[in-house]
Amino acid sequence: MMRPSILTFLLILLFDFGFCQKYDAEVIEYKTSCFIDGNNLKVYKSFIIQINNRNGEKYGFFNVPYSKNEPLTGLIASVHDAEGNEIKSLKKSDIVDRNAYSDYLYTDDFVKSFQLKHSEYPYLIKCSYAREEKNFMQITHWTPVLYESIPTRNATLKVNIPPNYKFKEYSKDVALASKDTADDLVRFEWRASYLKPIKEEIFSNPNNYYPQVIVVPEDFKYGIEGSNNSWEAFGTWIDNLANGLDVIPEEELPVINNLINGLTDKREIVKVLYHYLQDHTRYINVSIGVGGYKPYPAKYVSINKYGDCKALTNYMKALLKHAGIRSYYTLVNSGDQPEAIFKEITTNQFDHVILAVPLENDTLWLENTSNINPFAYLGTFTQNRDALMTNASGSRFVKTPSLKEDMVTGSKNITYTLNLDGTAKVSLKNTYRGDDFETLNAVSNNFDEETKDEIVRNAMNFENYEVTSWEIGKRHRDSAKIVLHATLDLHKFVNSLGTDYFFSLNPVGLPGFTNTANRTLPVELPYPIVQKDTIKYNLPEGYTLKNKYEPVNISTSYGTFDLKILSENNTVTAIKSLRIFPGTYSLEQYPEFYAFIESVRKTEKAKIVIKQP
Repeated sequence: MMRPSILTFLLILLFDFGFCQKYDAEVIEYKTSCFIDGNNLKVYKSFIIQINNRNGEKYGFFNVPYSKNEPLTGLIASVHDAEGNEIKSLKKSDIVDRNAYSDYLYTDDFVKSFQLKHSEYPYLIKCSYAREEKNFMQITHWTPVLYESIPTRNATLKVNIPPNYKFKEYSKDVALASKDTADDLVRFEWRASYLKPIKEEIFSNPNNYYPQVIVVPEDFKYGIEGSNNSWEAFGTWIDNLANGLDVIPEEELPVINNLINGLTDKREIVKVLYHYLQDHTRYINVSIGVGGYKPYPAKYVSINKYGDCKALTNYMKALLKHAGIRSYYTLVNSGDQPEAIFKEITTNQFDHVILAVPLENDTLWLENTSNINPFAYLGTFTQNRDALMTNASGSRFVKTPSLKEDMVTGSKNITYTLNLDGTAKVSLKNTYRGDDFETLNAVSNNFDEETKDEIVRNAMNFENYEVTSWEIGKRHRDSAKIVLHATLDLHKFVNSLGTDYFFSLNPVGLPGFTNTANRTLPVELPYPIVQKDTIKYNLPEGYTLKNKYEPVNISTSYGTFDLKILSENNTVTAIKSLRIFPGTYSLEQYPEFYAFIESVRKTEKAKIVIKQP
C-alpha cells in the first residue's frame, strides 16, 4: 500500500510530468522545521528528489553535514519507484563518515556520505534527518535552492518560537505564508519554489539572486554572550572572542625586536612583519572549538607555524600590537565575485578574515593566508566589497579598496616573423596584472617545474603552435605584476589568397560574454578590465600591406576600444587598447553592453592582407 505523502507527490508528477523531464532531476518537496527548545535549537529536514535519467544519478549522492556542536539524529533515506513502491532503504553499512573538508587539518565538521539509486527511471529518493545545536547564533539562513542546477517545486520553512523569545527575521523574495500560536509556540511558515534554475554566468554571482529567509535570536551564547541586535554588537562579540589570544611567546620577542629595531616608518614596520609572517607560517584550515569562529592563540601559531585565516590574522595583529601599531580584525566574504551582505539583519554572513591597519594617510589591508601575495595587496579575492571591521568599542562596515586601472592593466608585446609557407616565429613579452597576475603568480610559486611547464604551454592564446622557450619573472616579492617571456613556432598562420596572403590579428582577449538572448543575470564587474597591446608583424621579404586600415575608435558608457594598424617598410604594427568599465549593468542595459563587446569582436575579425609591390 502506498503512503499518502508519496501518492500526493506522484499525482503532482503526473499532472506536470513534462516540466520534470526538462531536467535530469528535480526536488519535488523540501521541508525545514526549526524549534527553539530552551537553549537548544532542533532542526528537522526532509526532501523528495525525482531522478529522471542517468545524468540525474549524481543527485542521489548525499553528504549530510553534522558536527560536535550539531549532532545528527534520525537519518532515514529510501528509494521508491514511479508507482511509489519502496525499493530500498538506507542501511548503516551504506553510510561513510568522513571529514567535511578534505583540506582541513583539524575540524569538528563532518558529513555522512551515501548514495541511493535505481535502474529504472524516473524514481524517487526520500530522505529526512534532524540536527540539534546546543549553542547557536542563528536559527536559520534558508533558501528553497537545494541544488543550484535543478528546480525545487515546493519548499517550506517552519520556525517555532516560544512566545516571549526575542528574535529578528529577514526575507528576500519569500512571502510569509502564515503565523499562528499553538502549543505555547508562535509558528511561522514561509513557502517558496525555485522553478527556473539560475545558471552560472561570467561576472555575476547567483547567490545574490536566490530567495532566502534569515531568522536569528536577538541575544545568544556561543562561546561567550553575544548579540544580533546591531552590527556593532555583533562585531563586539567577534572582538571579545579573541580577548587574551594576542600574546606572543617570550622566546619569539627578541626575533621580532631584531627585525624592527631602528625602523621608524610604520608602513615599513608593517611590511617587515608581514614578510616575517609569510616566511615563517603557512595556511592550514582549522575548524574546531567555538563553531570555527574563535581564532587560535598567537602562541599556537608561533609554535606550530601554521593556522587558518582567523589564527594567522590574529597572529599578525599580535605582531603589530607588540610593535605599537593598532590593527583591526575584519570579516569579509571572499571570492572573485562579491556576495551581497544583507545589512537589514545582523548575523554572520562572512567566510574570511583579513586585517586592516590604519596609518596616518592610508589604511593597509593584509591578506594573511598567502605566502606569495604582494604586501598590502588584497586582489580579486576580497577587493571592492563590504567588510565588517570589528572593535569592542565600535565595529563598523567599511569598503575594501577596489582594484584601479593601473593595478589591472595587462599588456602584450608580440613580434611575428612571417613566412610564405604559412609558418611564423613568435617572440612575446606579456605583462599580467590583476586576476591574470594572481593566476600566473600562483602557477609560478605553487607547482613543480614539470606541472608549471605543462600549464604554461597549454595556456598560450594561439592555434597550431609549439612553445620553444618560456620564462616567468617578477621584479621583487611585492610586485603586483608578472612578466611572461616566450618564443613559439606557429603553423598554418599565413594563408594564400590568389597571389596575395593574409593572416588574422592577435585578439585582445575579451571575456566570454554570451549573447543577449542567453544572459539571465545582470553583469557585475567588480574591477575594470584593461588591456594594451602592441603587435608587430615582420612580413616576408618584398611584401607590403595591400589595403589601408583606418583607425578604429569605439567609445561607449561601458568601455572603449582603439585600434591602429600602421605600416612601415616591411613591418605592420597593430596597436590596441581595450577598457571595460567596472559597474553593475542590468538586463535592460545588457543589449547595449553586449553590442559594445560584439563591436570589438567584429573589428578584431578583420584580416590583414599583404601583397608584393
